Amino acid sequence: MKTTTEVIEKWKHWGGNLRSFTRMLEREGTEYLSFSKVAAVEHCPQRYLLEYVERVVPEEPFYFLKGRLMHEGAASLHRARMRRGRSSLKRAMRMVERHLGYEDATHVHNALTLMHSRLEDDWEVVAVEEPFVLELDPDLPVCIGVIDLVERRGDAFRVIDHKSGRRFNAVDRLQLVLYREHVRRHYDVDVCTAFFDQYRWVNNLSRARKPAHHQTRVYCREGSWPAAVRRLSTRYNQMRKIEETGVAAATGNCYACWFGELCPKVTY
Repeated sequence: MKTTTEVIEKWKHWGGNLRSFTRMLEREGTEYLSFSKVAAVEHCPQRYLLEYVERVVPEEPFYFLKGRLMHEGAASLHRARMRRGRSSLKRAMRMVERHLGYEDATHVHNALTLMHSRLEDDWEVVAVEEPFVLELDPDLPVCIGVIDLVERRGDAFRVIDHKSGRRFNAVDRLQLVLYREHVRRHYDVDVCTAFFDQYRWVNNLSRARKPAHHQTRVYCREGSWPAAVRRLSTRYNQMRKIEETGVAAATGNCYACWFGELCPKVTY
């Protein structure tokens, strides 16, 4: 295992994005952890085997493309704020409309419209889609990720992760505990709040009978970080066993898995 310091130093001098960096680490055989890896192995160990060990590459699910375009639109809005320019919803939608049909583009447009209406000028944008390499524990590899949005008001910071979909889904606080820890260390701050910002796909904002937006605050208390490291350690040991043996159990959670018929253990 490369030392944490070696990986962090390599990241500091890396000229590409985080995805190209992780691919480089994988080619070198350098271990790393991420929230995505933890989510995969907890959802289904067989999915982790396919995705991170056997490197099976499925076709990108449409719902993932739609969510990714939503994130790109949101990043466009926030980067305009960072430049202290005018946040243009039209500019944010250009990429979306090139890739989605009318109804799906309408869903994303309505979500971004809601987001645009909720922008708070008294919060300064510090970073948009900020990559990080986070030291965890001497016995664990580094944790790598990307934070959607970091904002500051005075001495207080906050991190926000955007979610979108047909409904408001359960969220995993581990993701924001990691993000908050990075901000706390990187910006040397004590006060950092954390939020999931969820947007539901709707055809018409004015006629929607249920809320199209929901914000969840994640309270990162004193024991949150040690608990997060313990969970990461447990999952890391599970990942290593799968990598060493090439064998993984299947949980049967095939309904929300990318791999579908590419998986020999699919149950539908």
